[in-house]
Amino acid sequence: MTLVYHGTSAENVDDILKNGIQPRENTNKSNWTDIESISNHVYLTRIYSLYFGMCAVDNLSDENIAIFEVDLNSLDEDLLYPDEDFIEQGIRHSEININPHNSYDKNEDIIQRTKSIRENIRFYDDLWLNSLQSLGNISYNSHIPTNIIRRVAIIDAPPAFLINIDPTITIQNAMVMSDKYKAYTEFVFNKNLSLEDMFIVDNIPMINIHKLTKDDKKELINTPEFKSQISKYKKLVNNIDIEIINLD
Repeated sequence: MTLVYHGTSAENVDDILKNGIQPRENTNKSNWTDIESISNHVYLTRIYSLYFGMCAVDNLSDENIAIFEVDLNSLDEDLLYPDEDFIEQGIRHSEININPHNSYDKNEDIIQRTKSIRENIRFYDDLWLNSLQSLGNISYNSHIPTNIIRRVAIIDAPPAFLINIDPTITIQNAMVMSDKYKAYTEFVFNKNLSLEDMFIVDNIPMINIHKLTKDDKKELINTPEFKSQISKYKKLVNNIDIEIINLD
């Protein structure tokens, strides 16, 4: 089973549990003002769910965020599309080598280039898996029905915890930092990461915590840096309140 996630404001949970995750054209809500998303698509991520949830609220001190866990294999593959940001970046990325549609003008600014890709996203539909793997995000040309949502995490966390989750959404960032953000998602849903694990993923984000041996972890945390920060991590973790709703 491949799992992807949708981050939003906790105030949307009841509506989503009733009607599924709806695209922007149905909700009239958008996280972005300069480059809006495709209006009839829902966006999903394997990496940045907490960050997108943060972007959906106005005040992190007063509002909770929600993460919906979705079974990707239950979605209609014909309706899966790449994130337009992956296409825009991938065209310029020497190792990805995406051939642009003839509407794309490399001399335009990034807003116009992305707009052109968004309007012609159907010509890039076969690149959705590349988008998921390389950027971490995809879109779905429909709503996400409730019956393929596995779990929902409603998160009341201090801004000091969430401030560690502030990525730049780029192909390079996904390559280097994805293990860190995936570890945060895992912590939210399962709470099976120790304080030592959280320290490691924050400070050495390119390491997959599950591939470390006990001796590796011991060496990494037996440092003055860890000892000086352990109280901070205890405080952060102890101040997080997470409600998990199981749907499957």
